[in-house]
Amino acid sequence: MIRLLLETVPGHHVLLVTDRASGLYRKLGFDDEEQAAMSLVVGQWLKPRP
Repeated sequence: MIRLLLETVPGHHVLLVTDRASGLYRKLGFDDEEQAAMSLVVGQWLKPRP
């Protein structure tokens, strides 16, 4: 489900806040941002769709 949602936001910065699922988000390509948050840039940062 998370991958389907990410496909709809190319070029956007996605930040997930969690205190229990960081391992799952890390497996999906997210990086540790802060103590309980994970982030991922989908595609290229702020590159508009063709």
